[in-house]
Formats: sequence, structure tokens, C-alpha cells
Amino acid sequence: MEYMPSPTGQAIGFIYSAGLGFALGLVYDFFRIFFYLLTGSDKKLSTVRDIIYMLFCLIVNFLFLLVMCSGRLMLYVFTGEAIGLIVYARTLSPIVYRPLRRFFLIIRKKLLLIFTLFEKIKHNVQRILQNIQENAKKQEKISEKT
Repeated sequence: MEYMPSPTGQAIGFIYSAGLGFALGLVYDFFRIFFYLLTGSDKKLSTVRDIIYMLFCLIVNFLFLLVMCSGRLMLYVFTGEAIGLIVYARTLSPIVYRPLRRFFLIIRKKLLLIFTLFEKIKHNVQRILQNIQENAKKQEKISEKT
């Protein structure tokens, strides 16, 4: 059993880890969008979002190290992930995040509009049913008198 992988194995691991860092950056943007849709703000619940994201990254890194490096901690893997994440954050993140945020914000507004419409319909139906029930009680009282 060899402890250190060959230079070719290290290069492949570095490239895979850079791709993983890139993918984790993309996942972070989706976390941001999801929590933005839940709260309507980037500021609210940002700590919760970051903690969930860190736990997700921890699990993904553990599994990646388990598969690629037989569970050994290798500096080139963490360096590759950091480089991939930085490249994504500096290049594609603004291009991906802003349009998706606008798109999902439009969908959120339309869903809220539909929801408020259904709430108004529900309120009107309840009021009509309440009026029918009150009229039925009045008719019952009138029929008891006669």
C-alpha cells in the first residue's frame, strides 16, 4: 500500500477537487436563492443558511476524500476546492445568481398574488356560508313561532 498517490493521481485529484469547489459555489447560489425566496431578503436567516451550507460541504468533502484519497487528508484537494470556489465566485456567480434571483422573485410575486386571491375567495365563501347559516337560524325561529 502506497501512502502518497502518484503525481498523475495528484493532478487528477486536484482537477476533480477544483470541479467540486466550482460545484459547491453553484450550490451556495442555489441556497441563497432558496432562502431569498423564503424570507424575501438576503440578510434574514443568513447565519442559518451558512451553517446548513457548511454542514453540506462537510459531508460532501468527507465523501470526496473517502472516494478519491481513501480517506486521507491531502492539501492539494483543499487547495483545488478553494481555487474552484474562488473561480466560480469571481466569474459565474454574478452571471448565474442575479438572473435566477429575478426569475424566482417574479414567480414568488405571482404565487403570492394567486395566494392572496384564493384567500379573498375563501373569505367571501366563508362570509356567504355564515350569512346562509344566519338566515337558516332566522327561518327556524320564524317557523317555530308559527
